[in-house]
Amino acid sequence: MPFESKETPMRELATSVMSYLFAQTLYTGQEIAKVVGVPQKHVTAKNPPAPGPEGENPTTFSGQLYKDTKRTVEKFGDPAAVMFIAGDEYQSKAINAFFDVLTLKALSPNYWVTATDHVVTQTKLAASATIGKEEALYTQQAKNTRYIFTLVRNNPEELGIPKEGGFDLGVFMEKAYAVGDFEAIWTVEGLGHVYSQRTWRLKWDCSEDAEGILVEGQAATMPFGRATMTPE
Repeated sequence: MPFESKETPMRELATSVMSYLFAQTLYTGQEIAKVVGVPQKHVTAKNPPAPGPEGENPTTFSGQLYKDTKRTVEKFGDPAAVMFIAGDEYQSKAINAFFDVLTLKALSPNYWVTATDHVVTQTKLAASATIGKEEALYTQQAKNTRYIFTLVRNNPEELGIPKEGGFDLGVFMEKAYAVGDFEAIWTVEGLGHVYSQRTWRLKWDCSEDAEGILVEGQAATMPFGRATMTPE
């Protein structure tokens, strides 16, 4: 069917448009918050975008919207960034459900059985999280998720990494592991992100031919087990 060949591009376009509008709405709210005097730590991006080229220019309208959305999100402070991640996920699910109906996938009996089970499960979880006996557990989970997100995102500020130039990876690796057993893995992930960006800029001049950033140089001298989330 000709319509089927357009299904994926249409989903992508709808998702890209809604993500773009959502990001712009949050950014506008953040700018208003700045004007009314909300503390800078809540409305200022702490983790700058990666240096160097952004790749080839998008060839589709959806691709351009995605790129523009990404640039906007990079300007978010922590509250706006967290809201975008959570809201965009549910927004995407809603769009997929709409297109499932539109493309007649919803005519399949199995579709409704699965969808109904999913809705019931999510409703139970939501009720338990808001008014049930597990309310405190889900509240703590939400707080933990935001905490982890900010640990990775705000790494330079939290560890005191210099904003420019090279730095001693070993020194800040020890600092990262000193923040606590729970926080360590996320702090080290953020440290790896900062180190990779900085090395790509200083050693490789943001070249797309860069290689070995996490396994050579200072990274190669790190004790075994310190470089978490690094390929063997």
